[in-house]
Amino acid sequence: PIACIEKVTLGISILLSLVVFLLLVSKILPPTSLVIPLIAKYLLFTFVMNFLSVLVTVVNLNFNFRSPRTHTMPNWMRVVFLEYLPVILRMKRPKKTRLRWMMDMHGSSPPCEHLPTADALYQQQQQQQQQQQQQQQLMDGKTPPIDATSLAFNNIAGQLSPAAVRATEAIEFIAEHLKCEDEYVQIREDWKYVAMTIDRLQLYLFSLGTTVGTLYIFLQAPHLFEAVDQDKLIALQNNKTST
Repeated sequence: PIACIEKVTLGISILLSLVVFLLLVSKILPPTSLVIPLIAKYLLFTFVMNFLSVLVTVVNLNFNFRSPRTHTMPNWMRVVFLEYLPVILRMKRPKKTRLRWMMDMHGSSPPCEHLPTADALYQQQQQQQQQQQQQQQLMDGKTPPIDATSLAFNNIAGQLSPAAVRATEAIEFIAEHLKCEDEYVQIREDWKYVAMTIDRLQLYLFSLGTTVGTLYIFLQAPHLFEAVDQDKLIALQNNKTST
């Protein structure tokens, strides 16, 4: 998988092995040879493909470990790697988290939107204080002044005690924190899915390239589809030896 860092180590180990094989082949060839043998061509082709694979893997690891704090995903990348390419490559997106799934439902909204805001809580506190002052003035025999603000506060339904206000603020903070944390996780999952898409595309392209290149190199071999008479060759070799 792309999250496994040992993928780069494996690619570099294969590169070193190919270099050793190329050195052995170069020592076997005569110094004045003008023709490159097929095995050397195949090793060179495999070396180039493996080198490109290591480069793409390094870039892919960069995408896999990105986060919202360091990078912002462009819109074209979101459209290409999250919408179109997964459909073409027949990939299925992993399931979303429960909170994000609830937010994406039709007609639903984030949990914190159902809670009263800080302004509403402040207005409720002011309303409660003014009502207490009005009750105290009525008990003292004074007529409390009536203004537009007090009338607006009186229209707010429900009364909350200071303990309930603090509890509501704590619930609002927790809900907002969970929402931000879920959005952070979802953006990281988007980057990981982009890396998965590139990795799947790399698999298809390199498999196709390796197959076509291997067939092209081996089809260049002379007498590949010609029948060879072994008895005739042995007799010819014996005649040369006897003479």
